[in-house]
Amino acid sequence: MAVRETYSNVSTVRRIVDNLMWMSALLFVCLAITGILRPKRIGFACNDISIQHPFVGDTISEGVLLCSLLFGSALTIFIVEAIHHYPISKNLNQQCYNHWLMVLGDFLLGFVYVFFVTELLKAVVGELRPHFLASCQPDWSKINCSEGFVIEYNCTRREQYRLENIDIYKSFPSGHSSLSLYSFVFISLYAQVRLQWTSKSHVLKLVLQLVFLSWALVCSLTRISDRRHFWWDVLVGCLIGIIGGILTVRCFLRNSLFCMVKVVAGDESASSTKKDN
Repeated sequence: MAVRETYSNVSTVRRIVDNLMWMSALLFVCLAITGILRPKRIGFACNDISIQHPFVGDTISEGVLLCSLLFGSALTIFIVEAIHHYPISKNLNQQCYNHWLMVLGDFLLGFVYVFFVTELLKAVVGELRPHFLASCQPDWSKINCSEGFVIEYNCTRREQYRLENIDIYKSFPSGHSSLSLYSFVFISLYAQVRLQWTSKSHVLKLVLQLVFLSWALVCSLTRISDRRHFWWDVLVGCLIGIIGGILTVRCFLRNSLFCMVKVVAGDESASSTKKDN
């Protein structure tokens, strides 16, 4: 009895700690993307051609990225669970819904942590965007380029506050790359494990993996073509997403799938007992 109470207390404490961690990570992300927490402001060299590109906007905006990844992943997880439980009876209907919520919760948990790591690195590193000079438009009359590296400067462009004061210092790493690659890795590994090995499910797995991989590549490569990131920003972002996806599946999703198997086995055992009686 004492062992059970101790285990229950440890589980409660762990849940509280886990909730505090992801809520803190989510809070940091919200403060960072709204500009309340500003990134590190660094200087620049007047002859640095890597930051002299024009600002042409985003092929894939942040809103489109987040909506596509969140809603697309939620829909994909629902489809996979529906196929896994097919044919769905009244009892399996609630079970399918509960399993969908568990997997979606694991996905969102990893999504928040990947987002947190990305924004934390952006704030600490403070790398200038390739279009820094075009977006900042520093007051050259107060800058002495003969000193080599300019530390004190003022941006004169005021049309878009967030772009000129926050965004231009957040090049490293690429958030589009980290989040899109995370979604691809998570959905790919999840579908690989969850869908039974049949000819139709094999095709479905390949289609899902190809769709998410294609979207991740588009999100990543357009950041370079739009001159919003350097290639190393995108590369590191991809690595963060891949590592985050693998860790989420191993640390969170695997436990959830194990719990699902135990619940299903318990339900089947209960139903068989009722039939025997």
